[in-house]
Amino acid sequence: MSEFQPNRVISGFRPTSDLTVGNYLGAIRPSLEIQENPDNDLYVFVADMHGLTDHDPREIAPYRSEVVHDCLALGVDPSKTTMYLQSAIEAPVTQIANRLAPYVSVAELARTPNLKEKMQTAVRRGESDSDDALKANFGLLGYPVLMGADIFAQESGLVAVGEDQEPHLELARKIASRFNKRFDADLLVEPRIFAVEALRVVGLDGKGKMSKTNPSQAIMLTDDPDYARRKIKKATTAPSGEWNPVLDSHFLVAEHTTRDSGRLAELQELRDAHMLGRPVMGDFKRLWGDITQALLVDFQAKKNSIAQDEVDKVLEQGSTKAAANADRVLRGMKEVMGL
Repeated sequence: MSEFQPNRVISGFRPTSDLTVGNYLGAIRPSLEIQENPDNDLYVFVADMHGLTDHDPREIAPYRSEVVHDCLALGVDPSKTTMYLQSAIEAPVTQIANRLAPYVSVAELARTPNLKEKMQTAVRRGESDSDDALKANFGLLGYPVLMGADIFAQESGLVAVGEDQEPHLELARKIASRFNKRFDADLLVEPRIFAVEALRVVGLDGKGKMSKTNPSQAIMLTDDPDYARRKIKKATTAPSGEWNPVLDSHFLVAEHTTRDSGRLAELQELRDAHMLGRPVMGDFKRLWGDITQALLVDFQAKKNSIAQDEVDKVLEQGSTKAAANADRVLRGMKEVMGL
């Protein structure tokens, strides 16, 4: 039977390309904060099966272990955090998802705002002629069911997700409640959001969030530091004396990617000077470039020091642990269902 863990936190990363500074601040840095609390039991998985909903498998394959390599270089500690590939435990997770499918309607799946956004993106890319939810592929439509299976498989009481995933999590709670009620079993946890400070980082041009799908307007962790500087020099800011969400995001990125007290003080001085009408955006971009260079040099050096064998070992150990959890949950589901 299930062994629900109220302090187990689960988080997933889709391996669709190299990571950006936005990914670091929005997802990985919160995971670092979670793992440092000894009361938390953090599970981080590479959501390669989720990636198949809107990406070619051949695009995903190179990044499956790469994202783990990145996480290790950024400070994820395998002695404190369990890391695994979603596809490594595919058999129990997909069977759990199949057993959940009867407890959610197509209409509920079609109403999730995330699906609408994905379809609109597909239209913009020329991959679809309509944002109608009923034109979505089955994997994209059923994404919340598989997401629920990921959570239930690890008996996690808490899910570290951004606000854009809240509708999926709410639907997962409903599915768990319906399953438990149908079989008069307290088996599947109704997960809660684990509140983290996850920054929403906008692109360098200020058009939408910083995304790995638009690398020219993102600071990629793989960027040559000089190339990253050139990108930053072209970043959209604001006229002297004016403030806007884009400039606010840029300052927050700079502030959250340095621990140097001197640079933090300089950033505050530049904020103040800008609002007093002084032309300091060139100075700000130079300082932001210095901060970014330090971040990229440190990250890339740490990544180069971690051998692929070490990455493979972390994934093997984590997948073994995660598979045992998933198998136990699946056995419990089969038992209460009389299968």
